[in-house]
Amino acid sequence: MNSYTLLFDFDGTIADSLDTIITTFDRIADRFSFAKSTEDDKVILRHEGIRVLVKKKHIPFFILPFILRAIKKELQRHIGDIPLIPGIKDALLTIKSSGYALGIVTSNERENVSAFLRLHGLDIFDFIECEMNIFGKGRMLKNVIRRKKLYKSRTLYIGDEIRDVQAAREAGIPIIAVSWGFSAKDLLLKSHPDFLCTHPSSLPSLIRQICKS
Repeated sequence: MNSYTLLFDFDGTIADSLDTIITTFDRIADRFSFAKSTEDDKVILRHEGIRVLVKKKHIPFFILPFILRAIKKELQRHIGDIPLIPGIKDALLTIKSSGYALGIVTSNERENVSAFLRLHGLDIFDFIECEMNIFGKGRMLKNVIRRKKLYKSRTLYIGDEIRDVQAAREAGIPIIAVSWGFSAKDLLLKSHPDFLCTHPSSLPSLIRQICKS
């Protein structure tokens, strides 16, 4: 077993769920009295971030947990429709074969994540940690590190959003930011991640390089 533990974000990093989440967002828009999404909203999300999008759509922050809960219930109904990020399955299987401990840290539901992984033949993770959290992912990472008794110097986080970069920094662990998810490359670079990966096929070699240094 390799001595490193790799913590993966789920939505946008492994699951190509952006379009499904936006569709679900629209489905519950009337219930929460906010405007349905537009193509501009998707651009704003990828290039400016979720905080900017929420502000521009005038969504009160206090209802975000309720929206998130509703989205997760909708996702559970449509989990079979969500595709894998192209190329991520081969990358993950290669990484697993190198002996790393693999974990998922997500605000999605455990049942959603487990069902998705089984559906796509990726039941290879040592643990799945889920918490209802919108902007407090740093605390989530800290909790996982404490509960799993992980060494920060031997833990690496892989995520696709600027909030993932911020969370890793708060938790005191390095991050590989991946540009195929919710946040575009230009936005990720502005947040100064430790490492940047632009395609899943490059991920195994980048991880090997990092873990050898």
